[in-house]
Amino acid sequence: MTTGPATGAPAQTDVAAVTVITHEATEAEVLAKAAFVAGGDEGLELLADARVAALLITADRTRHRVGDFEEHER
Repeated sequence: MTTGPATGAPAQTDVAAVTVITHEATEAEVLAKAAFVAGGDEGLELLADARVAALLITADRTRHRVGDFEEHER
């Protein structure tokens, strides 16, 4: 469970999961949580602006790949 920073309550979001690939684990963790809390559209924009490889899955199970994430899939 991820909490919203403003309220501390569970985040209300249309994002089911986020995976971020970077050279630094802490950067990946921060970006994943930020994208999750921001929601689908804003989260995708945030990840694209950060120029990272990422996968964001929305509640309707749509998979959105960012950057070169496909190169990391098997």
